Amino acid sequence: MPDDSQNTLGPPTKVEEPVIPPGIPAPEPLQKNPAAEVRKNPAAEVRKNPAAEAKKAAPAPQKAAPAPRGFVRETATNDIETEVFMAIQNRAIGGVRVSISDNIVRLDGRVATERQRHAAEMAAASVPGVRAVRNRIAVD
Repeated sequence: MPDDSQNTLGPPTKVEEPVIPPGIPAPEPLQKNPAAEVRKNPAAEVRKNPAAEAKKAAPAPQKAAPAPRGFVRETATNDIETEVFMAIQNRAIGGVRVSISDNIVRLDGRVATERQRHAAEMAAASVPGVRAVRNRIAVD
């Protein structure tokens, strides 16, 4: 067992101030460096967006009253036809022609499986404004 009186690290050393030889002036205390000061960059200042300020000042638009129960918003026939076509295309079903009359969609064409035929019909029925779907798609 080591003796507690022995210190393996040695006695603590005292830190002494450096001795300045005679004839050399003592260094001056440190002063702030004016070049190192943080300066404000006028280009980096936050600028207000006049359009955003005008938006804040303008009153919020009123929301439209809810439609009565059972009300169906009229949509242009071409819009419905396009939406039906895109809904079918988004399901990767090709070979289907879409026509519409009085918001009743008619599907014609040929697909590979019964599942594609049914998916095209469901896609057409999911479009807002469609009253009914006439599915005349043939399965190969």
